[in-house]
Amino acid sequence: MSEHYHNGVVGQQIDVASLIGKVRVVTLAADLTARLAAKPRNFPDQLLIDTTTATKKLYLYDATGNVWRSVTIA
Repeated sequence: MSEHYHNGVVGQQIDVASLIGKVRVVTLAADLTARLAAKPRNFPDQLLIDTTTATKKLYLYDATGNVWRSVTIA
C-alpha cells in the first residue's frame, strides 16, 4: 500500500480479470455470519457475494469505518 500511486484518472487501474476466483461466494448463513463478524486480513477477504437467500448481495469491507457494507445485486 505504501507504494500505491493513483493520479485520480487512470493511474494504477485494477485489472478486474485478476479478481476472478478471488471473490468468495458464501452459500451458508452460518459462514456469512462468521465472516461478517471477523475483520478481514487481506484484500480478497474484503469482498463477499452472499447467496444464502433469494436476494443476492455483494459485501464490501469499509476499512476506514471498520464496517461491512452491502448492496443488492440480484
